[in-house]
Amino acid sequence: MRVMRARYARRETADARSVLGWPGIVFAAASILILAAPANAQEAANVGALSGTLKKIKDTGTIALGYRESSLPFSYLNRRQQPIGYSIDLCREIVEDVSTELDGMEIKIAFAPVTPANRLQKVASGEIDLECGSTTGNVQLGRKSHSRQSFLSPAPS
Repeated sequence: MRVMRARYARRETADARSVLGWPGIVFAAASILILAAPANAQEAANVGALSGTLKKIKDTGTIALGYRESSLPFSYLNRRQQPIGYSIDLCREIVEDVSTELDGMEIKIAFAPVTPANRLQKVASGEIDLECGSTTGNVQLGRKSHSRQSFLSPAPS
Protein backbone atom coordinates (compact mmCIF):
# COMPACT_ATOMS: atom_id res chain seq x y z
CA MET A 1 0.00 0.00 0.00
CA ARG A 2 2.78 2.42 0.90
CA VAL A 3 4.41 1.99 -2.49
CA MET A 4 1.12 2.61 -4.27
CA ARG A 5 0.46 5.76 -2.24
CA ALA A 6 3.95 7.07 -2.89
CA ARG A 7 3.80 6.45 -6.63
CA TYR A 8 0.38 7.98 -7.08
CA ALA A 9 1.13 10.86 -4.72
CA ARG A 10 3.53 12.12 -7.36
CA ARG A 11 0.73 12.41 -9.89
CA GLU A 12 -1.56 15.37 -9.78
CA THR A 13 -4.43 14.35 -7.54
CA ALA A 14 -7.11 16.08 -9.59
CA ASP A 15 -5.97 14.42 -12.83
CA ALA A 16 -5.78 10.97 -11.26
CA ARG A 17 -9.24 11.29 -9.72
CA SER A 18 -10.85 12.56 -12.89
CA VAL A 19 -9.32 9.88 -15.12
CA LEU A 20 -9.29 6.93 -12.71
CA GLY A 21 -12.61 7.73 -11.02
CA TRP A 22 -14.38 5.74 -8.35
CA PRO A 23 -14.64 2.46 -10.31
CA GLY A 24 -10.86 2.27 -10.71
CA ILE A 25 -10.20 3.20 -7.10
CA VAL A 26 -12.77 0.71 -5.83
CA PHE A 27 -11.36 -2.00 -8.13
CA ALA A 28 -7.84 -1.46 -6.83
CA ALA A 29 -8.84 -1.42 -3.18
CA ALA A 30 -11.05 -4.49 -3.50
CA SER A 31 -8.35 -6.38 -5.40
CA ILE A 32 -5.78 -5.66 -2.71
CA LEU A 33 -8.20 -6.82 -0.03
CA ILE A 34 -8.91 -10.08 -1.85
CA LEU A 35 -5.28 -10.98 -2.24
CA ALA A 36 -4.33 -9.78 1.24
CA ALA A 37 -7.33 -11.24 3.10
CA PRO A 38 -6.13 -14.87 3.09
CA ALA A 39 -2.68 -13.77 4.26
CA ASN A 40 -4.10 -11.57 7.04
CA ALA A 41 -6.42 -14.34 8.21
CA GLN A 42 -3.47 -16.71 8.15
CA GLU A 43 -1.35 -14.42 10.30
CA ALA A 44 -4.19 -13.89 12.76
CA ALA A 45 -4.68 -17.63 13.15
CA ASN A 46 -0.91 -18.17 13.30
CA VAL A 47 -1.12 -20.80 10.58
CA GLY A 48 2.12 -21.62 8.77
CA ALA A 49 0.65 -22.85 5.46
CA LEU A 50 -0.69 -20.62 2.70
CA SER A 51 -3.94 -21.36 0.91
CA GLY A 52 -5.91 -20.19 -2.09
CA THR A 53 -4.44 -17.74 -4.57
CA LEU A 54 -1.38 -16.92 -2.47
CA LYS A 55 -0.46 -20.62 -2.25
CA LYS A 56 -0.92 -21.00 -6.01
CA ILE A 57 1.32 -17.99 -6.65
CA LYS A 58 3.99 -19.22 -4.22
CA ASP A 59 3.95 -22.73 -5.70
CA THR A 60 4.18 -21.59 -9.34
CA GLY A 61 6.12 -18.34 -8.93
CA THR A 62 3.65 -16.78 -11.36
CA ILE A 63 0.54 -14.62 -11.13
CA ALA A 64 -1.92 -14.61 -14.02
CA LEU A 65 -3.32 -11.16 -14.77
CA GLY A 66 -6.28 -10.78 -17.09
CA TYR A 67 -6.33 -7.60 -19.17
CA ARG A 68 -8.61 -5.94 -21.68
CA GLU A 69 -7.01 -5.15 -25.02
CA SER A 70 -8.86 -1.90 -25.70
CA SER A 71 -10.34 -0.43 -22.53
CA LEU A 72 -8.64 2.98 -22.57
CA PRO A 73 -7.24 4.36 -20.28
CA PHE A 74 -7.54 1.42 -17.89
CA SER A 75 -6.16 -1.50 -19.89
CA TYR A 76 -5.01 -1.60 -23.50
CA LEU A 77 -2.14 -2.73 -25.72
CA ASN A 78 0.72 -0.41 -26.62
CA ARG A 79 2.51 -0.41 -29.99
CA ARG A 80 4.62 -3.38 -28.87
CA GLN A 81 1.42 -5.28 -28.03
CA GLN A 82 2.14 -5.14 -24.28
CA PRO A 83 -0.67 -4.42 -21.79
CA ILE A 84 -0.53 -0.93 -20.25
CA GLY A 85 -2.91 1.49 -18.53
CA TYR A 86 -4.05 2.59 -15.07
CA SER A 87 -5.45 -0.84 -14.16
CA ILE A 88 -2.24 -2.54 -15.29
CA ASP A 89 -0.24 -0.12 -13.11
CA LEU A 90 -2.47 -0.93 -10.14
CA CYS A 91 -2.18 -4.66 -10.75
CA ARG A 92 1.62 -4.38 -10.88
CA GLU A 93 1.47 -2.64 -7.49
CA ILE A 94 -0.63 -5.52 -6.17
CA VAL A 95 1.95 -7.98 -7.51
CA GLU A 96 4.66 -6.07 -5.61
CA ASP A 97 2.56 -6.28 -2.43
CA VAL A 98 2.03 -10.02 -2.97
CA SER A 99 5.78 -10.44 -3.45
CA THR A 100 6.37 -8.65 -0.16
CA GLU A 101 3.78 -10.86 1.52
CA LEU A 102 5.65 -13.90 0.18
CA ASP A 103 8.95 -12.76 1.74
CA GLY A 104 10.21 -10.90 -1.32
CA MET A 105 9.73 -13.81 -3.71
CA GLU A 106 10.22 -12.92 -7.37
CA ILE A 107 6.87 -13.30 -9.12
CA LYS A 108 6.55 -13.60 -12.88
CA ILE A 109 3.50 -11.99 -14.48
CA ALA A 110 1.58 -13.98 -17.08
CA PHE A 111 -0.80 -11.70 -18.97
CA ALA A 112 -3.96 -13.20 -20.46
CA PRO A 113 -6.43 -11.25 -22.62
CA VAL A 114 -10.03 -11.19 -21.39
CA THR A 115 -13.29 -9.87 -22.76
CA PRO A 116 -16.36 -8.52 -20.98
CA ALA A 117 -18.03 -11.86 -21.68
CA ASN A 118 -15.34 -14.14 -20.22
CA ARG A 119 -13.41 -12.12 -17.61
CA LEU A 120 -15.41 -13.19 -14.55
CA GLN A 121 -15.54 -16.79 -15.73
CA LYS A 122 -11.74 -16.81 -16.03
CA VAL A 123 -11.36 -15.44 -12.49
CA ALA A 124 -13.87 -17.98 -11.13
CA SER A 125 -12.17 -20.89 -12.88
CA GLY A 126 -8.72 -19.83 -11.68
CA GLU A 127 -7.43 -19.32 -15.22
CA ILE A 128 -6.49 -15.79 -14.12
CA ASP A 129 -5.79 -14.63 -10.59
CA LEU A 130 -6.80 -11.01 -11.04
CA GLU A 131 -8.59 -8.98 -13.69
CA CYS A 132 -6.83 -5.73 -14.57
CA GLY A 133 -9.59 -3.89 -16.35
CA SER A 134 -12.61 -1.72 -15.87
CA THR A 135 -15.51 -3.59 -14.30
CA THR A 136 -18.57 -1.81 -13.01
CA GLY A 137 -20.46 -3.49 -10.19
CA ASN A 138 -24.20 -3.88 -10.80
CA VAL A 139 -27.08 -6.16 -9.80
CA GLN A 140 -26.71 -8.51 -12.78
CA LEU A 141 -22.98 -8.88 -12.17
CA GLY A 142 -23.67 -9.46 -8.47
CA ARG A 143 -25.93 -12.40 -9.37
CA LYS A 144 -23.16 -13.94 -11.47
CA SER A 145 -20.52 -13.57 -8.79
CA HIS A 146 -22.47 -14.12 -5.54
CA SER A 147 -21.43 -17.76 -5.20
CA ARG A 148 -17.72 -16.96 -5.02
CA GLN A 149 -15.61 -14.30 -3.42
CA SER A 150 -16.20 -11.14 -5.38
CA PHE A 151 -13.73 -8.37 -6.12
CA LEU A 152 -16.47 -5.88 -6.96
CA SER A 153 -17.93 -3.23 -4.68
CA PRO A 154 -20.44 -0.52 -5.42
CA ALA A 155 -18.91 2.94 -5.58
CA PRO A 156 -19.92 5.28 -2.77
CA SER A 157 -22.66 7.67 -3.82
